[in-house]
Amino acid sequence: MLYFLKDKIPATYHLIDNPKKLSWLIRELEKTTEFAFDIETNHPTWRGKRKLPPEFVHLVSGVSFAWGRTEVTDPWKPGNAAYIQLHRSDDSPAWGSRQEAVLKAVREILENDVPKIAQNGKFDCKNLKRLLDIEVQNFTFDTMLAHSLLDEDRRTCSHALKSDYGKEGQVIKLGMSDSYLDAQSSLFKTGLESALEHYDPHMRRYSKVPLQVLYPYGCADSDLTLSLKLVFERMLEEEGMLRLFRELVMPLQHALMLMELHGVPLDMAMARYVRDDQARAMAEAAEKIQEISGQKFNVASSSQLGAILFEVMQLAGGKKTKDGKWATDADSMKNLKHPIGDHVLKFRRAEQIHGHYIEPALEGVVEVTNNGAIGWVHPEYWMDSRTGRLKLTDPNLTTLPRPENGGMIVKSVWCTPEDYVLIFKDFSQIELRVIAHMSGEPVWIDGFNQGYDMHAAMAHRIWNLPCDVKDVKKLYPDKRSSAKTVNFGIAYGESDFSLAQRLGITVEEAHHLIYDEYFGAAPVLRQWIEQTHQFIREYGYVINLFGRRRHLPDGMLEPPPGMQWPDEEYRPSCYRDGPQVRMMGIDPDDVLDITAPQLKSHLKAKHYYPHSKRCPDCPHLHSCFVNTEVKYIKGRVSRALRQGVNAPIQGTAVDMASFSLIWIGEELRGQNLDAAPILHIHDELVVCCHRSCLEQVDRIMDYCMEDRLQEFTQLRVPIKVDTGIVQRWSDKHLKEEEEAA
Repeated sequence: MLYFLKDKIPATYHLIDNPKKLSWLIRELEKTTEFAFDIETNHPTWRGKRKLPPEFVHLVSGVSFAWGRTEVTDPWKPGNAAYIQLHRSDDSPAWGSRQEAVLKAVREILENDVPKIAQNGKFDCKNLKRLLDIEVQNFTFDTMLAHSLLDEDRRTCSHALKSDYGKEGQVIKLGMSDSYLDAQSSLFKTGLESALEHYDPHMRRYSKVPLQVLYPYGCADSDLTLSLKLVFERMLEEEGMLRLFRELVMPLQHALMLMELHGVPLDMAMARYVRDDQARAMAEAAEKIQEISGQKFNVASSSQLGAILFEVMQLAGGKKTKDGKWATDADSMKNLKHPIGDHVLKFRRAEQIHGHYIEPALEGVVEVTNNGAIGWVHPEYWMDSRTGRLKLTDPNLTTLPRPENGGMIVKSVWCTPEDYVLIFKDFSQIELRVIAHMSGEPVWIDGFNQGYDMHAAMAHRIWNLPCDVKDVKKLYPDKRSSAKTVNFGIAYGESDFSLAQRLGITVEEAHHLIYDEYFGAAPVLRQWIEQTHQFIREYGYVINLFGRRRHLPDGMLEPPPGMQWPDEEYRPSCYRDGPQVRMMGIDPDDVLDITAPQLKSHLKAKHYYPHSKRCPDCPHLHSCFVNTEVKYIKGRVSRALRQGVNAPIQGTAVDMASFSLIWIGEELRGQNLDAAPILHIHDELVVCCHRSCLEQVDRIMDYCMEDRLQEFTQLRVPIKVDTGIVQRWSDKHLKEEEEAA
């Protein structure tokens, strides 16, 4: 066992293994101003997906605490930390007859009013509630979420507490401790990894590691977390995001944890029927594909499918991807002038519904109620996106297929018990309203205040249509559709080329539509976009309505001037698609200074690089290389500028929904109503509500999402929500289709 202890245990790291030490720890934590905590569990930490045996029991193996730190020294030094073991490696209670007394002491520590800090604390708090019925109080700072605000692109390091190292000691993934504390955060991690491989190589459960290895590792986790809190709190204040962190991010994390604990109701019978029905559809489509092709092969394999279609059957229109494989994506199959393409699409549709949505939902059922009719699934929310938009996993219910691709089938399996309903509240054109407020464009502000459909209003303004705005949708649906595409194109920072593809017009026509016709009708909006671009070029970031920053340092890049292009008649077709700096290990600062012979020699040395065979003898290699880099840098700048327009719009809209979610949850709990939020899907909030309090909950949601949010944001246009009240998710869309018709 001592073989795994590669690091000396600090004298300030304590193992709490008797009542006297426990009493001492309680006194220390009661008199401190704040402390960090971290739990270790017996949850498997293997890579990839595996099913646990049904008899597996999840346990909290131990909990660590760190306290007393008021500053971070350079170099970093360990502080006060302690670890309480709760279960032994055989999962038996660690304290025997005193187990309940120890659990009571841990509960009193975590439920007191002292401010608490954790890394990815939602995991800890959720498991403490589920497994020990401990409700952590006054959890005020999560280091992972703080870093996701400070470095949303992970440019400095990952959001992980400690680094991951390869077998030869190289850093695979840089952790926050190494980056911000220079703390050698592999402290006790190397020994832990070795012990995991020795004691539990298949499931990799921390609980199976010897206590003398596990306890200093747990102490270090809490100690490093407390240290990072001191660093990140100062950085958040310097960037003007500390208030956002305290008033939105941390309360939102609590609201999301409660949603995860509540779960989403699944109609077990319908889910099993859809699963089996889609499995049959997959089998039938696969059989038909093999029959038409005359070949037995794995239809789910893109490489095998491509070979059959374009090499064996020799169908026309085949294209290869950059890696040399045949393209078999949806567009390629739609363009096939052969019946087999339709069957491939049917197979893919059934495969996606079955494997990506229904099977994971059934596997995710944690408990079953209503005599086996309803299964409760507990998806997990992640708050580490670039703009504040949430990610939902296990299963993913935020990016469901479109109706024509099976979205209605997927939504049909989510259904409440008989006495409950789902209340859907969707912000109406919220991102466009945010654009109106942030840009101050009079046309948009007036349109929303008049209650217009803004797609119709912009179409009416751009083309001076000879009708009232309210009649545009009926009389000029194509014009409204084009205006809608441009509206959202601006919101999402799309380029001329992208909009041209979506509208089916040339790039020149798209440019004329946007910059002459559209911005001619909305000049203030254009000015706001140009000012935003200029701000990014000067400062490298943008800010949303609530102070959330989107860091875009690429917007500050200045592309080099490039070199003279070869005459078109001598220029190879692959020009400006040649060797790239980032793949060849050349310092970008040397791009303009490198000579043609040096470049040729360097390229030949990269014998494994695709361009090393066809490019060295090209007479245009030097200018191609330089101009390829210029193209790459210009692309980075353009992307940053587009993101800079989208980020404050999307981020503000999502944060508005998140504030509303927090308020709704507080109101429902405060009034002790039989209702709870269960989903936050971009601009839409969903509450599961008992029919007896439906009207009251409906009013609360409207108030929080419209009146209270309007007062809080002082938006210059009204905030409106659309409501859908159904028992089954798919019924919401059926009602919408009926109303539209």
